[in-house]
Amino acid sequence: MAIKGEKGFSLLEAVVAMVLLASVGVSVFGWINGTLNSLHRMKSVQKEQQIARNALTFMETVNPMQESDGETAVGNLTIRWESRLVEPVRKGAGYPFGDSLYRLGLYDVTVFAGSEDIQTHFTVRLAGYEQVEVFRTGF
Repeated sequence: MAIKGEKGFSLLEAVVAMVLLASVGVSVFGWINGTLNSLHRMKSVQKEQQIARNALTFMETVNPMQESDGETAVGNLTIRWESRLVEPVRKGAGYPFGDSLYRLGLYDVTVFAGSEDIQTHFTVRLAGYEQVEVFRTGF
């Protein structure tokens, strides 16, 4: 409390102002820190999704009946896969009737992909195939 005729802040007023300023500063710091953490998580998820998309595109070229397990490097990305047969291998059906030239199997393929800093994994179901007969014409 100021005495009449004196100008300026009392010690109590200065302490209250500093406490208010510190409280606002801590709140702003917490908000900025939370925002930066969210941004970092979003960037990590985005990188994981990009890696998963690239690995899935590569897995479209893999025949799990011929390469049940494997590993390859595509640029700075390492892709490793392990296949497990979920439906027994059987001869395919030909059109309009009869047997196919191929044997088919259904596989669950677990894919592990990543670069030096980001790793991800997923499972995809792929058909495996193997040609067992040669097409012959009746002419």
